[in-house]
Amino acid sequence: MTSIQAPFLVTGGTGQLGRPLVAELLWQGAEVRVLTRRPPAAAPPAGLTYVVGDLVAGADLAGALRGVGTVIHAAHDPSNPVQDVTATRNLLQACRDSATPPAVLYVSIVGAAQATAFSYYAGKVRGEALVQSSGLPHLIFRATQFQEFVAEILTGLTRWPLVLLLPGQLQPVAVADVAAVLADHALRGARGEAVLAGPEVLTLHALTRTWLAARNQRKLLLPLPFMPPHPFLQAVGRGVLTAPQAAYRGRTWADFLRESNR
Repeated sequence: MTSIQAPFLVTGGTGQLGRPLVAELLWQGAEVRVLTRRPPAAAPPAGLTYVVGDLVAGADLAGALRGVGTVIHAAHDPSNPVQDVTATRNLLQACRDSATPPAVLYVSIVGAAQATAFSYYAGKVRGEALVQSSGLPHLIFRATQFQEFVAEILTGLTRWPLVLLLPGQLQPVAVADVAAVLADHALRGARGEAVLAGPEVLTLHALTRTWLAARNQRKLLLPLPFMPPHPFLQAVGRGVLTAPQAAYRGRTWADFLRESNR
């Protein structure tokens, strides 16, 4: 266990990444605050405090930041990247205005800078730039696509009797692995940039076939020689959303399929 004097403030702490991240920090002995607009009704575990604030409105951030040593900015809204950028800008300004400005760890996406035609990724790149120019000590932490997100994509792609097999590749990573590594970086006070990717690069063909097999679904498969003109799919086709050099020996795609079928 690690004893940390200054508390961490986690934005997005009730989200898909935030929940295991907060749990990991607490397990390591850290004091954690989670910024939220609506605190849960249940009493938090020891070491965790919910603080009320609104990133988009910039409301009540000063109190949430008081005494904080590190902010982990994991909040995001894929449906509204402009709002995401506003939230990041407001958070950084509040950090600069703090009596003791904290360090900032910003959660971003591998390959986003090469896929800015996709507005959500463009917002992430803008957020990175804001953090890098903030004057605050910081870490830009980029991860590949979460396995759960890849599952959502495949659910949509395989909903019809005819399934298109698209070209391209992804490197899915387990959310729990991202949370563990991000918490480790935060506890060690890492600065600069860090990249985390899943343990293996897989083609969309392989991902789709294994997804169907794990669900005992028999579909008519039609390989496409080209990628449809959607910005995200185009990025997948170019392979820019992978980082083989940053592969992490964690939960594999096969592990995810087995666990999700239980």
